[in-house]
Parts: sequence; structure tokens; C-alpha cells
Amino acid sequence: MNYWEECISDAFDQAGMTASMDQIEIVARLVKSGHDCYGMAHGNDSIRNPLESENKRLKLDLENERGKGICEKCLGDGNVVEDVLGRLCVSECQRCGGDGLY
Repeated sequence: MNYWEECISDAFDQAGMTASMDQIEIVARLVKSGHDCYGMAHGNDSIRNPLESENKRLKLDLENERGKGICEKCLGDGNVVEDVLGRLCVSECQRCGGDGLY
């Protein structure tokens, strides 16, 4: 007797049901078939949709962006004007990376 037939036979015994070996074989074959398809039917064996992880990442990015305020160093301009040896130099703000938000 194989695994599935033994399981079905034990289940019938515990339920107080009687079945012939042919009936047990049929039910065992159907239960095994259902078990083989379980993962696919419930999405366990399928490849996850890459859009789900992308959407999750984009939502986190949006929350982080909404939490930013105006950069205090460049005052939101993204550029800083500095006096280097008597000359004015414009460079990208190092604090915000030129975004103007931090």
C-alpha cells in the first residue's frame, strides 16, 4: 500500500467508514492529484509578480521624498556659492546632492 492509500485508509477507519481497496485506490489517486496541484492553485509555486516589489519600493521612495524639507545649506536652490580665495564659485550642494531637499 502506498502513502496516499494508507492515509485514506486510516482516515476512513477514524471516520468509521468502510471502503473496498478499489475505492481507497481511487480516492487516494484523487487526493494525490489534488495535493500535486495545491501549490499552483494557491500561488505558492508561481513566480511573484515583479510589479509588487517595485510598487512597494516606489511607495517607500515616495514616503521618504515627502518627509524631506528644504536644504538649509543651499536654501532649496541645489547650488552653493562659496568664496574661494577671493573668487565666487558655484558648486552643487554637497548636503542635498543638488536636489534642494534634505
